[in-house]
Amino acid sequence: MSHGVYINGKKAANVADHVGGHNILTFVNCMRSWPPPPCTYPTINKWVNGKENTWIDGEHQLLNVSVNFCMFGGVISVVNDGQ
Repeated sequence: MSHGVYINGKKAANVADHVGGHNILTFVNCMRSWPPPPCTYPTINKWVNGKENTWIDGEHQLLNVSVNFCMFGGVISVVNDGQ
């Protein structure tokens, strides 16, 4: 993902950046089975809790408090925002 927007020298993402294997590389702490597999299932919808007053390419900016939901009902959260 590259929108040409940077924060502290790092690429900024928006809530539409939710493609498994591209924007979300792995869901390391998957609780679906034991031992937890590196999960790369696709998400269905955009992230929620984006920054409502900041837009990147027509979508709200992704924040470290944003969440998404995997197709099996799990909650995906940002562990390291890179900032």
